[in-house]
This record gives sequence, C-alpha cells and structure tokens, in this order.
Amino acid sequence: MNRFLRGTLILFISGIILKVMGFFYQVFIVRTIGTEAIGLVNMVHPYYIAPVIIATMGMPIAISRIVAKTEAKNENNGQIMRTAFKLVIVLSVLTLVSALIFMPRIFARAGFDNRLRWCFYILLPGIIIVPLSSVMRGYFQGRRRMLSPALGQIFEQMCRISVGAGLIYFFKDAYQGYLALFLCAALICGEFGGLVLLSVFYLHERRSEKNLPLGEAHLAEMLALGVPATLTRFTSSVDLMAEAWILPAGLRKHGVTASESAALYGRLNSVCFTLVSLPGVLTNALATMLLPSIAALSVRDKAKLKEKCADSILVTYMFALPVAAIFYQEGGAMLALIYKLHDLEEVMRILSVCAIFIYLGQTMVGILQGLGRNQAVFWTNLSGSVLKIVLLAILVYDRGEGIKGAAWAFMAAYGGQCMIEFVLLKIYVGFRLSAKRLLLPFLASGAVWMIVPLFTANLQIFFGAWAPIWASVILCLGYLTILRLLGVFSLEMLS
Repeated sequence: MNRFLRGTLILFISGIILKVMGFFYQVFIVRTIGTEAIGLVNMVHPYYIAPVIIATMGMPIAISRIVAKTEAKNENNGQIMRTAFKLVIVLSVLTLVSALIFMPRIFARAGFDNRLRWCFYILLPGIIIVPLSSVMRGYFQGRRRMLSPALGQIFEQMCRISVGAGLIYFFKDAYQGYLALFLCAALICGEFGGLVLLSVFYLHERRSEKNLPLGEAHLAEMLALGVPATLTRFTSSVDLMAEAWILPAGLRKHGVTASESAALYGRLNSVCFTLVSLPGVLTNALATMLLPSIAALSVRDKAKLKEKCADSILVTYMFALPVAAIFYQEGGAMLALIYKLHDLEEVMRILSVCAIFIYLGQTMVGILQGLGRNQAVFWTNLSGSVLKIVLLAILVYDRGEGIKGAAWAFMAAYGGQCMIEFVLLKIYVGFRLSAKRLLLPFLASGAVWMIVPLFTANLQIFFGAWAPIWASVILCLGYLTILRLLGVFSLEMLS
C-alpha cells in the first residue's frame, strides 16, 4: 500500500473512532446530567473557537504544503518550524490578551449570564495549546506521517472523556453551571494531552532530519497560505457565534428561562444533530477519498470525471434516502432509547429531511474541492450560513417557534446550500443523472418509510426497546440488496 492510500485509510479509521467515542461520551453526559450543562458549553464554544482560529492562522495547511515542498528537496525543516512556532506563540499571546479584554464586553452586550463567562475563562489556555498542536500536525501532514496526528487526536479524545466522565460521575448532583465548567476543563485537559503526545512524536521525528541541509524560513509563504484559510474558518465561526446567540436569545424572549434555553439548545445540537450526523461518517469518508481522484480525473479524463461525479452523488443519494426515512419514523424512539429523552419526534422528523442535504452536501463539497473550486465552496458555505441566521432570526427570535423553528431553519439552509452546490457542479462538470437511478431508490426508500413502523413493532418481541435499531439495520441491508438486484447499485460505483 502506497503512503497516500495508507494515510487516507488512517484518517478514515481514526475519524470513525473519534466520532464513536464522542457519541458515547455525549450519551453518557446527557443520560447522567441532562442537556443544560452541555448546552452552555455549546453556546460558549464558538466564542472560544474564533480566537483559536486567529491564533492558529491556518498553520496546518500552510505548514503541510511548505514542509511537503522542502521534503521533496530533501531539506531540513528546522528553520521553517522555528519560524512557525514563534509566529503562533506571538499570535496566541496577542489573541489571548485581546480575548480577555473584549470577550467579557461581548458577553455582556449579548445578554449572556456569568456561567458562560466563567466557561470561557476555563477554555482560554486552549488559545495557546491548539495553535502549537496545529503547527506539529501540519508538519506531520507535510511529511505524510498521518499516524502520529491520528494517534494524537485519539489520545486527546481519551483524555477529554476520562476527565469529563470522571468529574461528571462524581459530581453529577452539582449545580449545572459547575458541571459546564467541568466539561470545559475536560476539553482543555484533552487538548493538553494531545499536545504532549504530539510533542513526543515530533521530537522523535525531527531526529531523522539532523544531517540534512537547512532550508529557508518561508515566513511570507506561511502568511500567504495561512491568511485566506483563516478568513474562511473565521467566517464559519462567526456563523456559529451568531447561532449560539440568536437561538437561546429567541427562546428567552418568548418566555423560556435561561436554564431551559441552554437545555433546549443542548438537545438540538448535542442530541438531535449528533444522532442525525452519525451516519455522515461514511459520506464524509467518501468526500475525503473523492478529493484526490477528482483532482486527477479533472486533468486527464473528462469523460471519466463526469461518470465519477454522477456515481458519487447517486451513491450518497441512495444512502441518504433510507436513513432519512428511518429517522423520520423512528428518530424519536431512538432518542428515547439512547438518551432517555422524549418529546423530540417533531424535531427529528424535520432534521431527517435535513440529513439528506447534509450527506449530499459533504459529497458535493468534496468534488468541488477536488476540482480546485475552493472559492465556490466558500461562497456556498457563506450563502447557507446567511440564510440560516436570517431564518433563525425570523422563526425563533421573532415568531417564537422554538427549537422546531430552528430545525426548519437548518433544513432550509442546508437544502438551499445543497441546491447551489448541485447547480455549480452541473456547470463545472456537466454530468447527467439517470432517471432510473433516481426514481427506484426513491420508491424503495418510500417502502422503507412505510414498513419500518410495522417491522419495528414485530421485532419488539425479540429485541425489546432495541427493536428500532435492529429494524433499521435489517431494512437498510434489504434496501441495498433490492437496488443491487435491480441493477441500480453496484460495488463498482464505489471504486
């Protein structure tokens, strides 16, 4: 196996491990202390990420590209890394001081309570820790040593879960504000643990460069590569900051208490969206693997490129439809089983449709990036973000539709963004989708939608409360088998 394929496989496996670990960690938190504390963390997290993005300055991308070039020249990267570390340390200190000065004022203007302010203070060390880790991750990626950053991320998650689960277990009856502080402290402990392990790997890796000629610092190139990446990520963080303010503020405006608004926000983000996005691990992996193949085909084989784009979108479409049908019918029961939360059926039905757009969007973004259309990705993301914030302001803040209104806003935003991406791909690539391959999966998923409640009821005799899960697995396998027999789906589409 060549280095590229091995790296892709490592990233895929580590991504699944991280997703599964995070999922069970959230299930434990919700079932132990409810959703208020985790909702508070979700509200403050975008305000922590924004300064982290500024301090990081796009280093993972910049360093990986520069190190890859010097690696090809067989040069020592010591000068590059010293410059990168100095740059992020200066930026981190300046950003940390600025955050201490301005963020409390922003919180006061936004009407946030003191619990969020103290959570933010607990998270502040991350403004220094994360940029340092990012520099080393960029170094490993540039040298195509994917195992080290993957192990670093897994260890980071293990530290976070160990500290967080331990604190929550022993202090589960504490005030919700304190529990939120514990979760933030666990997050920082995890990031520090990841930094320590990455540092060990980094110092070991650098020994192999000692006898090589010293390369240049490349400061100007770092900034040229890092600043655009920073602007893109910062735009996304502003979107999340606006969401974290508008949604809870809208709930409070229409009679919901601060504690209840935090709990509802936690239910939407950390419960409903976590469950809906879990199958997206597969489509995200597809998007990751698509990027290099699309990039290669765009240069050498335009006809094959059209076929590859069409197959990728169709596979995602075939995958998304039955998943959405199952979430629509049994999403509420799954939440009750996994999280012990009820009365979220309506929200899950709306988000089940949203899931189709999320999965398709992941695939189409992967294709656009493979085509080198990064500006198109930026503008489509920005369009979706603006639409989401406008709809949240109308449905939640103005009309008081609560988290159901927020779910409608998310569905419309993801749907609109997905349609724009599809139109752009039609323009850039000019692929065609077979009517047969569109219609038959739709009809088959409709059958799944009708059958799943009856099937679940019958399986309860054997599996009890776990019947919705087993029914979903069996019906999805049956769905794929039928499509395979009809000649709509084949393994060659995944090649």
